[in-house]
Formats: sequence, C-alpha cells, structure tokens
Amino acid sequence: MKICVITFQFPPEIKGGVGTAINRITRNLAASGIDIHVIAPGPHGPEDNFSFILENGVTVHRTCPGLGNHFGDPTHLRNIADYVAKLHDREKFDLFHGVFVFPAGHLATLLSKDMGVPSVVSIRGSDIELHRYHWGLFGAVKWTLENASFVTSVAGTLLDKASSFAQICKKKVINNAFDPDLFSNQDIEELVKTRCGLRGQIFVKKLKNEKAIGKLMVGTTGIIRPGKSGFSILLQAFEDFHRKYPESHLLLIGDFADPELKKTWLQQCKKHKMIRHISITGRVPHSEVLAWMRQVDVFVLPSLYEGSPNAVLEAMACQRPIISSAVDGVLEIIEDGQDGMLFPSQRSDILCEKLMCLADDHNLRKRLGMAAGHKIREQFSPERETEIWRDIYRCVIDEYNPKTST
Repeated sequence: MKICVITFQFPPEIKGGVGTAINRITRNLAASGIDIHVIAPGPHGPEDNFSFILENGVTVHRTCPGLGNHFGDPTHLRNIADYVAKLHDREKFDLFHGVFVFPAGHLATLLSKDMGVPSVVSIRGSDIELHRYHWGLFGAVKWTLENASFVTSVAGTLLDKASSFAQICKKKVINNAFDPDLFSNQDIEELVKTRCGLRGQIFVKKLKNEKAIGKLMVGTTGIIRPGKSGFSILLQAFEDFHRKYPESHLLLIGDFADPELKKTWLQQCKKHKMIRHISITGRVPHSEVLAWMRQVDVFVLPSLYEGSPNAVLEAMACQRPIISSAVDGVLEIIEDGQDGMLFPSQRSDILCEKLMCLADDHNLRKRLGMAAGHKIREQFSPERETEIWRDIYRCVIDEYNPKTST
C-alpha cells in the first residue's frame, strides 16, 4: 500500500496532540511495511519549492504554514493541492488520509475526488468542538465528512456530534495509543543537564528538594490556551487545596501559548501568594515528557473538552493516579474509581475534594496508578493501533477498487 497522509500538525512543530499522534501512527505504519508520505505544514511560501526528507521510514513533505492554520489560507491550500497532485502522478497513491477535518481532511477529500482514489478523514477534537460553531467553516466541515470514503474519530462522543449534522457513510472510533519507544529512558537530571545547562539543573534540584521534604507534587502537562485547557480551574482548586495541605506543590510540564497570558497568570499567583508553590518547566521536547511526569505524585487534566488525550495515556504509563475532567474521550479511557478519578468540568470545588482524597490515602494513589498502568499495557498498545489502521486502509481501498486492489 502507498498512503498519502495530509496532516494539520507534525514534528518538530507540535502544538497539540494531533502532531504527537500522527508521528506515532505513521512511523509505526511505515515500520509495518506501508509506504507512507506525509504532507505537513512547513515554512515555505506558496511560490517556493517544498522540501521533503525521509524520517523514521516516512517521507515527510514540509509545505506552507496555512496547512496548520485552523482557517486554512486558500492560496497555500491551492498550491499544496497542486504539489500533491503532481506527487500522485509519480507515486500513484492508493489512498489519501486527512488528519483534522479542516483544512487537512478537506484537502484530502478534494484530492481524492480529483484523483479518483478513496479518502479517510480523522476527527481529532477541536476540528469538531470548535469548527461546527464557525459560520465560515461549518459548510466545509459538513461537506468533508459526507464525501470522505471513511471517517475515524479518537472519541465516540466526537463522532456522535459530527453525525448530528453530517450524513457519514462509514465510520469508526480509534482511540490514541501509547508507544514507549517515542520517549527517552534517561533520568530527568541527565536530560536537563544536556539540554538546559545550569539553569535547568537548578530547577530540577528545587523540585527534588520539594519532594525530599515530603511535599505532594501535583502535576499537569500541555500548552496552556484560553478556552480549552481549564488551567484556571486547576489553579483555583490547587489554591484551595494548598490552604489545607501546605506541604504541596504544583508543576506545569509545559508553558503558556501566549507570553501575555503567562504574565497575567503569574501576577495572579503572586497576588494570592502562590508563586513559590508553583513551577513551570517551559516547553519540553515530547520525548522528555515521561521523565518529568515521573516527578509527579498526582496528575490532573482539567480540560474543558478533549479528544483522546495523550497526556492521560502518558500519565497512565507512568502509573500515576489521575484526576481528570469528565469530558469526551476521557470517559472512554478512565473508569472513575477504578483506574483514575473524574470530576465535572469547571468544578474546581470537586477537583479540590478529589485532591484531598488522594492526599490522605497513599494506598489509593498506589492502587489507581497500578490499575492505570495495567490498562495502558492491555488496551492501548501501538501494535494494536497499527493493525487497526492497516485493516481500515485495506478495507477502504478494496471497497473502492474491488477488481483492481491487491
């Protein structure tokens, strides 16, 4: 099989879970013997020559930044389409796969119509949660979902929302997986010493000292953006929690998307005399996330909406007890009270209660963490994910060309 994947994000420019997931999926599919080409956002202008390179067995074509924009620059998308059409003349792709409904999925579906090959479009989260409310994108999203040969989603709730306004012919839910091979096995001190120098070493030493004196380390991860992350909910809950449990510390593994937003939050923390009890790593390579997460005693995901959050799977792999907002794909990963804890989205008071519950019960933290680790190994393996994608590709290609497929 020869597959052309058009994606909204791809390393090294990862701004969310889409890039992380499609990097994992494509490299594992390539390792299984499928010829994979990835069309990714890049630094080039619409009149430039696009670059390509072989990375982990995948041929990656970096194009225009418009492919990574929620609204998609029409000039950029037109030039990318021309480039992919010429590439198809040479490579003869069996299928186009668009990751993120718009603009990547829209472009993949348009190309599939023009080239006479099938298409798969993958719903990831914001593409449905936000784009269905945008008057200018709703029509394109609806057309894409109704004209793709097959639609996948990382969460059943997202697929239900998409099906409420679009007539989708064939569809399937495919949760994210966890692949340990994508992460460094080095200790946090070695990673920081290599990448960050003395400043990073001082930061890690401070965290180690906090843990050494028995402080409970509450952690979260991601790039904080208004409207999705729910970080303000976590801050309020942690402030209330800290009053009753002063021997606690909050670690953000990541950073704020907007420097001005970060400045505002830091001023708020300083005003409430919380600044000494909160640490922010800044952006870290995804390969180092597990090393940081192992410093955490309790992991919290306070998101207002989610697809199939990689952060939760990564915390499970570290056998950390998880408290998450009960939203979308999280409900398909965590069973409340069995392998994690759930709280109603935006309820900082209930999140605080869950934190207190875990702070008081070391055995509960251990039990939830071990159950989470067992589930990740049994149900979210990359091998299983790869087989599912191979089966979908083969099925879609065979049904589109029943007499000619091999």
